[in-house]
Amino acid sequence: MKETSAQATSTRKRDPKQERSKQMVAKIRAATERIIVTKGLGAVTTNRIAEFAEISVGSIYQYYPNKQAILSEVEKAFFRDILEHLIAQMDRQSELVPARRVIYDLLYAFTSYVLEREVLYTGLSEVARKRDTESLFETALMNAGWAFVNGLGVKFKHKHPEESQRIVITSLSHLVSRYVVEAESRIPLDRFVDLITDLTFDFLFVEQV
Repeated sequence: MKETSAQATSTRKRDPKQERSKQMVAKIRAATERIIVTKGLGAVTTNRIAEFAEISVGSIYQYYPNKQAILSEVEKAFFRDILEHLIAQMDRQSELVPARRVIYDLLYAFTSYVLEREVLYTGLSEVARKRDTESLFETALMNAGWAFVNGLGVKFKHKHPEESQRIVITSLSHLVSRYVVEAESRIPLDRFVDLITDLTFDFLFVEQV
């Protein structure tokens, strides 16, 4: 079952309203990310988070009830950062650029951003699959991208373009995940993005632009 917004905000015991509290929460998140990157998801414990953050375990429990709550917040923040990165990329696009190039640039930005955070992404994806956060991310991405795609001036191939776009976003999310995780068989980034750009256009639009 997907989280409601109320459930999403209930993972933390209290909100960090003062600057010192905000700094403490930031230290806890940063320490958790470092553990995932350097030691793996299975190594995350409240004791190790406290060690990496150089704080007491008791300080952690002032803000989070358990390790799962910390992982939940770190994971949601990571996917939120990806979404904000892509929205910023959308805002920078020029109307003079051909639609195919726009899609290519967005997919390149998405894939390269995740690839630069490969180890953290791989660890957090395991958490996301258990909590269905990737589906929530895909829905948020579709909502943000729907108006943008409509403004590209291309003709949709299907009678229900919104449903088609959802299929494409879900597929792209999965393909990018496999590209990042399967490092041994990874083809060059520009070639991969070319292929998924072609997939997007061939499925969604009547002709490439």
